[in-house]
Amino acid sequence: MKLPCSVVRDLLPLHAEQLTEPETAALVEEHLHDCAPCAQRLAAMREQAPEPVETTQPLKSLKKQLRLRRLCTALLAALLVFTILFTCFYRTDSLQFLPWQEGLVQVKGVETVTPEDRLGRSYQLLDAAAVPPHEYTGEALLLQTDSRISGWRSTTSQEDGVTTVYLQGASRRSQSWQESTAEYGEIVLYPVPDRVVYGYTEPQQLLWGQETDGGAVVLPRLVLAYYRLLAAVLAVVLGILWYCLRRKPCAGLLRQLFFAPLAWLLAHLLLKGADAASFFPVSDLLCILGLAVAIYGLLTLAWLTWKQHRSAAA
Repeated sequence: MKLPCSVVRDLLPLHAEQLTEPETAALVEEHLHDCAPCAQRLAAMREQAPEPVETTQPLKSLKKQLRLRRLCTALLAALLVFTILFTCFYRTDSLQFLPWQEGLVQVKGVETVTPEDRLGRSYQLLDAAAVPPHEYTGEALLLQTDSRISGWRSTTSQEDGVTTVYLQGASRRSQSWQESTAEYGEIVLYPVPDRVVYGYTEPQQLLWGQETDGGAVVLPRLVLAYYRLLAAVLAVVLGILWYCLRRKPCAGLLRQLFFAPLAWLLAHLLLKGADAASFFPVSDLLCILGLAVAIYGLLTLAWLTWKQHRSAAA
């Protein structure tokens, strides 16, 4: 039985792969023995090496995506834990003014000092017109202060010329109940002030001099309010720009810029709440900045994770 060329050519791919039955293969071979064109076609098929199917690249890409997703998840969890712990630490261990306690400041009295007495002492000049410490000879008020005394300031009344020195102690909230075990330091105030008062704010304790009807208190700084207002304005402006240009190439940049003031607002809210007043503005600013950096990374990673899950679901 002879097969026509059209039938043999349909069978050639199967015959080249040895997928035909023995009887069919015998008929094809018989035809090829007498038909040179079909034999040439079979030879061409056998010479063409099949292209290898790439199977490793998709797996490598999938593994890379899984590693990236696990890394984002781990960083997201780490930043979230850091944010929680930092907030708890700040609220339980932030700086605060110490109320008056016996022993914080001891007034040793007025002494006559000379330039030779200056060695090892901390001189505090109260009058800009006075001579420098290494030339001063005269009366000075000696104070012994606890290590928790964080600062002092002096004011002079314009009405009666009374000079008042204010001292203030500060400590961490977790340490405010502990008594100081450090040695006392010595402060030499010259010329002798009219009054020495402990406490920047009410209630105050008179340590030296006569009571007067007037006084002064230190008000908290409002610098945090200005930063909060600036961050709020930037967040609104950048948020509107991001929404309006969300389909433009610059949308990614606007999104990251929007996250910056948003992170500052969230950090301020977590640490200070609605309060913007602070007696320790530098310390509070640094704490808010540090937490804002962590929240910025948290927002960025949360956005990337959400995009990955959205792409996987699609």
